[in-house]
Parts: sequence; structure tokens; C-alpha cells
Amino acid sequence: MGKIPVIKRSGEVVYIDQSSLKIFSRDFSTSQRVEKSFYLDSFKIESRGKKYHVEIVLKSSDGEKISGRSEGAGTEKNLPKLVGEAVVDAFNIEEDISIDDIRTVSLAGKEFVFVHVTFFRDGKERWKIGISLLEKDFLSSVISSVIDALSGIVQ
Repeated sequence: MGKIPVIKRSGEVVYIDQSSLKIFSRDFSTSQRVEKSFYLDSFKIESRGKKYHVEIVLKSSDGEKISGRSEGAGTEKNLPKLVGEAVVDAFNIEEDISIDDIRTVSLAGKEFVFVHVTFFRDGKERWKIGISLLEKDFLSSVISSVIDALSGIVQ
């Protein structure tokens, strides 16, 4: 059997025997954690005085529904962050989570929504970026990006 070049993170190229790779990939795939995938079922935005109130419902691939809420300043700039916070609330994660930044980026002729999420736990801070294709509308894409950033955290 032939050898397959594999590039390590360090940039070093190593050659692995194909038979070894098949054994490794079989062991790797059976040890993976199975996670539910969630998608947007519905969301509602209400203006209450000078505040927005956001409610979302997410649905898992097996039909489970979860919901989340957030409320804050009724500004156009704050609304995407409130939508993201409602997603975080829906998952009821035992960490302090902050939606720090939301950007639309054009790559290869397509528009994507990037969300920067920071996680705080036991005095430590870490972050993740969630990404989704801008398809239906901006706020729906924000929801998908936050779900993407939370994947691996949510089980």
C-alpha cells in the first residue's frame, strides 16, 4: 500500500501508511461524541418602551424544542446581540457567556455572519467564533452563528 502525506500543525510533513490510516479513522469515528443539532423554529421581537424583548424557539433534529429570552436597550445596533443572548439563554449553559462582536464578512463572493463569543468559567476566559452563511435574513443568520459557536459546549 502507498503512503499518504499528512501535514502536522507545526508544518512538518509525515507519511502514513494507508492501512494505518484506515485503522486510525475507524477508531476515531467510533469514539466521537454525538451531539444534537439545533435550528431556528421561530423568534419574536417586541418593542417595550425603550427596550427590545426577544424570544426564540430552537428545535433539535429529534424534535426537542427549547426557548430563550433576552431584553435590553431598544437600539438597532443592540438587537443582534440580544438575539444572540436569547440563543445562549435557550441552552441554559453553566458558564457566563458574552456575545462580544457580530460582523458580516464577504468571502469568495458570499456573505457570512461571524459571531465572537467569550466563555468565562472558574476565573478562566476562552472564546469561539461561530459562522453561518447569510441566507434568509441577518438576524436568522446571527442565531445560526451563535448555535455554531456553542457547538461542542452544548450536549
